[in-house]
Amino acid sequence: MRRWAGGRGRAWLFLFLFALYLLGYNPLFHSSDGLAMFAVAENLVRRGHWDISQLEWMGLQQGTYGPDGLLYCRKGPGTSLAALPLVWLGRGVPGLGMATVALLLNMLVTAGTAAFLAAWLERAGYGPRVALGVASLFGVATLAWPYSKTFFSEPLTGLGLVMAASFTSAYRETGRAREAFLAGVGLGVAICTRMVNAVLFPLVALSLWWPAPTAAWRAGLRRLLGGTVREEGRGMLALAAPVAAAVALLLAYNAARFGSPWVSGYLPQERFSGDWIQGIVGLLVSPGRGLFLYVPVLVFALLGWPGLFQKRPRDAALWAGVVGVYILLYGKWFMWHGGYAWGPRFLVPVVPLALLGLAPWLEQRHGRLGWAVFGVASALSLAVAVLGTSVHFALVQEGLLREGLPLFAPETFFDPRYSPLLRQWRYLTPAHLDLLWGPGVGRGGVGALLLTLAALGVCLWGLAGAWRRGPEARSGLVVPLPLGVVLACAAAGAVAHAGHARLAEPWEGLLRQMAPWEEPGDVVFLNRPEETTAFSEAYQGSAWVVGLHEGEGGLSERAAWWLDRTLRPGARVWWMPDWRPLEASAVERRLAAQAFRVLDLSAGERRAALYAVPEEGALQPREVGAAVPGVGALARSAWTPRPHAGQPLLVELVWEAASPPPAEDFVVYVHLVDARGARVAGHDGMPGLWLRPTSTWGPGEVVVDRHGVPVPRDLAPGTYFLKVGLYRADTGERLSTAWGEDGVVLGEVEVLPAP
Repeated sequence: MRRWAGGRGRAWLFLFLFALYLLGYNPLFHSSDGLAMFAVAENLVRRGHWDISQLEWMGLQQGTYGPDGLLYCRKGPGTSLAALPLVWLGRGVPGLGMATVALLLNMLVTAGTAAFLAAWLERAGYGPRVALGVASLFGVATLAWPYSKTFFSEPLTGLGLVMAASFTSAYRETGRAREAFLAGVGLGVAICTRMVNAVLFPLVALSLWWPAPTAAWRAGLRRLLGGTVREEGRGMLALAAPVAAAVALLLAYNAARFGSPWVSGYLPQERFSGDWIQGIVGLLVSPGRGLFLYVPVLVFALLGWPGLFQKRPRDAALWAGVVGVYILLYGKWFMWHGGYAWGPRFLVPVVPLALLGLAPWLEQRHGRLGWAVFGVASALSLAVAVLGTSVHFALVQEGLLREGLPLFAPETFFDPRYSPLLRQWRYLTPAHLDLLWGPGVGRGGVGALLLTLAALGVCLWGLAGAWRRGPEARSGLVVPLPLGVVLACAAAGAVAHAGHARLAEPWEGLLRQMAPWEEPGDVVFLNRPEETTAFSEAYQGSAWVVGLHEGEGGLSERAAWWLDRTLRPGARVWWMPDWRPLEASAVERRLAAQAFRVLDLSAGERRAALYAVPEEGALQPREVGAAVPGVGALARSAWTPRPHAGQPLLVELVWEAASPPPAEDFVVYVHLVDARGARVAGHDGMPGLWLRPTSTWGPGEVVVDRHGVPVPRDLAPGTYFLKVGLYRADTGERLSTAWGEDGVVLGEVEVLPAP
């Protein structure tokens, strides 16, 4: 009965924390790390590839170029793989999106970590109330809450370490290989998420057979080398199997990205080369990143560790060792502070382990003063967690940059004047809240908020009931657990939908126009880095998305590389520029010179132009020689004679300017007409996509003029005719040819059924 009561309490704790974390939800990635790991998951779901080409604009900030020239994320695959079911769900369910659903991952992971923590403490002999109390403090009064809303890899790493801790302890009690295997799974998750966790394997392996202090080492060695060696070996193999699988996955991942299993992609400067003392002191007590300042209640956990050593010596020694290894490792890392982050980001995975010492402290007797001080420390920890959840941590760093301080200068971490714990309070205003529930959230957001509050209330009621009844609890609580599950799931869906509506709305109108014309193999060049996440959220297609950051200058090296790679026979490219028009964009000028613009769509401030390159030999050439007095002559033409309905008809015109050339700008029309001469499709525009209007022609100059005519998908198959000519832009009056006609019929076009 006690075990069932504890399990039910942990279930309520999981649901309560998940509902609480939904209140801090914001449908944006808080770091380039998270954006890169999401990009891996997005591309795996969208088109089955590991690259992060949508982040080309980021360069080497989070990625490294592989032998194939593509950009790949340097991070381990754990977080990306864990997010795959959510990303797939976000893409497949109407009203949701990949990014907004993926951002639920660490909320689930962190709530699960708290449940595992409570289970470990109960197995260690602490009562359900102590276990729930410690796990609840972890969930609401540590770095766990702020990081639950991010897409950093630390929460998943922490879950893996807590799983390893829990099942290692269980193996020593039961001797069952299954427990050792699950401990290996937890460590394997941590290794896949952050490769450096492989150094923890010897510690975990040692913990499987390390004798208790009361037993002599000699007796322990006799035990290992004696009759139980088979059982010990079975446990070791069970632990090592999933760890070996995780390492093999990492090696295969390296080979897939960088051509060698031994190349991880990290840059030469990204190494353990920092000032060790500065890093350790900074991680633990610095005003900018100190763990004990961001989680003051850890002081009481530290006081309780002697009691944990006394009650569970092997467990306490092992996980104190894990915490120590983390402090030593990341204290030496060249960027020990974690860059743009809230508190000591690299220590987030070991916070639940460090908090284990709180359990024996809570079991001890303390006077009123002791409990009062503990209450103050817990309240401060909660306040820091709420602050980190409510306001984006980047605001403080950006403020320091505006003051002229160098990025990540040591004084910004060690001078109390620059501490985020003091400075972030000034941003705690409605305008700066890092929450979905800000101004303009809309009715859908209000409904999601109310549903989340209802779920939170029910789950809190259930958790309080489990706490109140403790190990004596019997059959159900007033509010059944299934209701809490349903409400939490509904709240998560409503929150993700509200975030999707806010994030995707600016793109939805344009993407609806694009959807009928998309084809497999299309490439999208997105030149709006600041809207990378919004586009990922709104776009439901399977095109290869390449994120660029091209300004008004010449082509960047990477943009030129992508154009060389992409503009091959049969290619189709969607160009989605920023505010710059065609003439100010080096990329689009290159597209216009080598391809045919088929569509030019717009919705609000956003635009999408489809360019197509014909297959080899697809254009049917024809000499024309039709003169237009005062303008010149249409000397030659070429077109694709058999387009499918729903695909473009590509037409190339070659003009020879008159002498003198025209002083007026005329519009070229390219129409597909039926046997009665009625237009069924067409394109009108200035020559050369407005880059070569007729008033700019030189005497006798030859001008190549490309047009793409979108053939309607519902156009009946059959034979049509291609007619071209010129007309005045102001009146629409068509110019006559030397033959006295208002245009030239170039020839037949056979429209095939839509594929």
